[in-house]
Amino acid sequence: QRTDWFPSLHVVIRKNLLEDIGGDGIVPYGCDGALVDHNVLHGGRQRCADYAAGIWPWSCDNTVIQYNEVSGMKGTLDGEGFDSDYNCRNTLFQYNYSHDNDGGFMLICNDGGTKMPISVGNVGTVIRYNISQNDGLHTFNISGPCRNTAIYNNVICVRKPRVVQIVASGNWGGDWSEDTRFFNNVFDVEGSATFDFGGMRKTVFQNNVYQGTFDTRPQDPHAIDSDPGFAEAGSGGNGLATLHGYTLLPGSPCIGAARPVEQNGGHDFWGNTLPPNGPATIGAEEKL
Repeated sequence: QRTDWFPSLHVVIRKNLLEDIGGDGIVPYGCDGALVDHNVLHGGRQRCADYAAGIWPWSCDNTVIQYNEVSGMKGTLDGEGFDSDYNCRNTLFQYNYSHDNDGGFMLICNDGGTKMPISVGNVGTVIRYNISQNDGLHTFNISGPCRNTAIYNNVICVRKPRVVQIVASGNWGGDWSEDTRFFNNVFDVEGSATFDFGGMRKTVFQNNVYQGTFDTRPQDPHAIDSDPGFAEAGSGGNGLATLHGYTLLPGSPCIGAARPVEQNGGHDFWGNTLPPNGPATIGAEEKL
């Protein structure tokens, strides 16, 4: 119980290669300040019949998940590459690469039926400067009463003729998410995409790029509806070093079009320094 909680400290999970995994990949439990970085997972949820995702914490606070690659998650229960799960506060996902996962890029969830003293819910998730390529069903699957979620400067690229749900929502435990913010992201789809917000409250979109066919789309002040101007979108392979195609060409409409975000980590996907007042460029690369 969170009223009687003694978390593990100084936990670091780094530079592991996981292949052909039956269910979940890397799951910190009961930690404060855990660091999960530079791991590679190719092929998770290969044999289980229940819900599983690639990398996710549970009953953890202040987890940092960065510079990881997850691909080949099988099936859609859950089947996402990454997951910000419940009973967690201040989970940070940054500089990760997700591709070719059946369930999609990111699950954000909270069991609304499990409350204190058992669970603190899901509060303060940050998802920034990640790249998702050719992920499947759900880009962001948001289920239950998650609170204060910030999603900014990510690149979502689907270079396959499929229908994807950029946002899917659910009311796990009888309630919906609140205060979910999408800033400076690129949604670049070859097929078509939908947004399903269900009963989500206080969901805000600002300064995002939409390229492709969108059956539904949120209101978005300062949205850009044009080609983001990537060097070679969809060209990523295995490894973070293959993602140069998501850098921006001169003249890209993303340059100088971002909404400033405070406390943004200080640098972009490739290590370029962000301006003092926050990002100036939409997407995962900062370019002045």
